[in-house]
Amino acid sequence: MGNLHMVPPTDTSVIELYVRGEIPEALAGSLLVATNRRHKDRSVFSRWHDSQTDLMRLDLRPGRPGCVTARILAVDPNGADLGAGFQRSDFDRQAINRLPAYGYATQPNHGINVAGETVWATNLLFGAPLEVDLRSWRPRRLLRYVTPELPAPRVSSTAHFARSLDGRRVYFHQSLLEAETVDHPVRAAELRLVELDTNTGAERVWDLHCPNDDDNMAAANFHSAFYFEEDGKRFVGLLRTGAVVEYIAPHLYPHDHIVERMPSSTIWIVQLDDTKNILKAELLPGIRELDGLALSHLDVDASGGNGFVLYANYKEADVAEETHGENLYSCSGSQT
Repeated sequence: MGNLHMVPPTDTSVIELYVRGEIPEALAGSLLVATNRRHKDRSVFSRWHDSQTDLMRLDLRPGRPGCVTARILAVDPNGADLGAGFQRSDFDRQAINRLPAYGYATQPNHGINVAGETVWATNLLFGAPLEVDLRSWRPRRLLRYVTPELPAPRVSSTAHFARSLDGRRVYFHQSLLEAETVDHPVRAAELRLVELDTNTGAERVWDLHCPNDDDNMAAANFHSAFYFEEDGKRFVGLLRTGAVVEYIAPHLYPHDHIVERMPSSTIWIVQLDDTKNILKAELLPGIRELDGLALSHLDVDASGGNGFVLYANYKEADVAEETHGENLYSCSGSQT
């Protein structure tokens, strides 16, 4: 497309980027980006999940020369700018000035989920998804279906939502994170499966129970979800990455310690049933036997309506909560 150069904006949330070259008509539209303002010195930010985030919308206008307008949305992690879109509890209000022990309401610096004019932006592990109106580029509400409090002060949600074959409904998991103790690392609790109707705004929430043979709640976090149908029944698959969070709060100071190894990743299969309030997950056979680690991003072909073909990313390395040592910025200390 050619080179971009910046024109000084009059509004700091809007930046005009002009293109020395042509933007084809096929690229007309917008690109959505989840960013973060993480300091490169790991003694300042030890986990990128906790870094302050911005959302960016790049509007592409075709032509020669074409034009790109960047619109920045700075996210308030405490949800104070949402008005009625987030009813803060006493615990939320108390937690605002008690970082990093209790975290934040939202910090969407990882995943972008879009349906029509609605965007749901997510963190990899921590905080509730933030709903944003695409046209006005303003936040609406937080999607929070569990209530954090001591001793479970954080929320975790699926980063990449599943979507029904007709595109009408989206699905994701949500749970609380219980703080570590001397006996165990951080553990998930009160697992939920959430269905959102993108046409009407209706919501359906089920309690979610783990498979009998995959009940390690320290590893029950889910990176991605997918939807499929089989024999007229509806299912949601949840990719359990399995990264173990050892501490509910990031380290105040970098120090060497043994990092707990994550277990092999698995996939939970949940059959949807509107007549029930509790859904029991089952394990997808053959995944654990691969002994792969860090199952994460995926693509699914379920268009035939009878099962699915899944393409997913495995990392054959232990992706724990954090690693240690000097990084590419020549800063030593803990890093994600």
